Amino acid sequence: MVKIIYVLAFLIASICSIEAQDYSLRQSQMIADLKIIKHEFEINYAPFEWKRKYLHWNLDHEVTKAKEKILSSLSLSTKQYHQIIRDLFNSVQDLHTYVRFYATEYAFLPFCVQGVQGHYFVVWVDNLWAKEQKVSLQVGDEILSFDGSPVEEVVEKIRLSAFGANRNETYQHLSEWQLTLREAFRLQDVPQGPIEIVFRKPNSQQAHSFVNWEYAPEEIINNYSLSMPLNLERGEGAKHRFFYQERILPFYASLVNHSSCLANKAKLLGAKANLFPALGPVLWRADLPDFEAYIYSLKGSKNIGYIRIPDFQGSEYRVEQFQQIIAKMESCADALIVDVMNNPGGFSFYTYALASMLTCKPLTNLKQFLSITQEDVYLAVQTASSLKNIVTDHEAAQALGPDINGYAVDKRLACYLFKYAKYIQDQFKQGKYFTDLYPMDGVETIYPHPTTQYTKPLFVLTNPLSISCAELLVALLKDNERAIILGGQTAGAGGTIVRRKYSNRFGIADLVFTGSLVCRYNEQPLENRGVKPDVAYRWTTEDYTKDHANFIDFVNGIVSCSMDGLLPNPTDILEEIIFESR
Repeated sequence: MVKIIYVLAFLIASICSIEAQDYSLRQSQMIADLKIIKHEFEINYAPFEWKRKYLHWNLDHEVTKAKEKILSSLSLSTKQYHQIIRDLFNSVQDLHTYVRFYATEYAFLPFCVQGVQGHYFVVWVDNLWAKEQKVSLQVGDEILSFDGSPVEEVVEKIRLSAFGANRNETYQHLSEWQLTLREAFRLQDVPQGPIEIVFRKPNSQQAHSFVNWEYAPEEIINNYSLSMPLNLERGEGAKHRFFYQERILPFYASLVNHSSCLANKAKLLGAKANLFPALGPVLWRADLPDFEAYIYSLKGSKNIGYIRIPDFQGSEYRVEQFQQIIAKMESCADALIVDVMNNPGGFSFYTYALASMLTCKPLTNLKQFLSITQEDVYLAVQTASSLKNIVTDHEAAQALGPDINGYAVDKRLACYLFKYAKYIQDQFKQGKYFTDLYPMDGVETIYPHPTTQYTKPLFVLTNPLSISCAELLVALLKDNERAIILGGQTAGAGGTIVRRKYSNRFGIADLVFTGSLVCRYNEQPLENRGVKPDVAYRWTTEDYTKDHANFIDFVNGIVSCSMDGLLPNPTDILEEIIFESR
């Protein structure tokens, strides 16, 4: 009997020893991976010095904190390790910089909410789902509790988990959006089954419903030992050309590529139509697949055009639609309102294409600092070689194609790109891994479209979910004194996206960095600051319960005052005017 006890004790000790050795190996590999991630930050992250100055951010300090968390744990799970890495990425407070993990589990409910003044209102609901589930939830209803907890507590928990200390309005709205969308690759706890939602109707009547999460299970198990092989193949991805770089909120880009059912839920960001109804009696409406556009009567005396740009992920086909609309607006509208609220961004050349039709004068482009590696120099050498002998528009189109994201190619653009490619080479020869300030994408000036231009008063609607390329258009028009900006301050994220992968056994899928730091006319960064409106609007609960009547009055009031000469021209607005909702 004693021998049996000794044998069992020996076996238990051996197992514990093996487990301890295995965890020690895991811990060592976590530290090694952390060093790789730190190195990727140093190589790819362009706003490095800006974050140090603006946020007092220090990469060494943040990495040391992460290392201490790893070493202080006696048994760190893969998910806990993911949380440590996610916190490291959150420390830069950058909407373009994040880490994504391999996971397939998600759950969602077919409605979205948005908060204002501590209240949370339904801004979109799948009416077919509501009818089938016999749920009386409608746009304008206020959510009071969610799964037994006050909704504000649930949203705050989501914000802390997803974004940490980041508290500005953009992060708040993205947290609200995730109330009804939980994804494991964002390290969220993914619920299943029924939950109770308590909500209040606009007439103050309280109601409640039990609804079931639409659920997709996890297909990837990450609780593996280092002794287990895991093959993470490195995808080649799209062909990289330095003038095709993305400027889009990764949160949105990953969502719409996730699955068709989640893409259909993306109604708050990138939607064809905005949350508010027509701004007045509609006289004409465009019948086009990608744009909501119309002309309405303002006080029966002025015809005002409205066009919504849902995102900047366009092509030549979308540019042609936009051109049709602008031609109509130029001939029939006394002023034009361009709506880039709830716009997640896209590609800068598409932005240039649209901007060229909103002006009759050349627009001086924004500038940026750019992080560069030998890969960028290699691509620059190839580009310069293919463009060096171009002297005609036809030759330019043969080398580059007829357009870049809808922006027409001609010999002037080819010359810009050639100079840009040579500039990158020269900067690298000087030993600079972060370039000096240079026009974005090499495009120094955006010239008016040769045939289609809007020449009359221009207004742009913005809010904290005007992100990336949406901000670039706003800054471009504001800094060139072309438009009056109305609404809310933009998000503060205009740089390019750099995606990196590395082989690992911890389920880390992508490292995404901001590869450039965009600056405005005064050479001040757009990052973290965004663009302030010329006339600011503060949303209230009444906007959500009374079909945005106050916001519509605000927009029409400013447009009317401007056209009557009662509001300063864009060149004379030195600081924002704040409009308080009634």
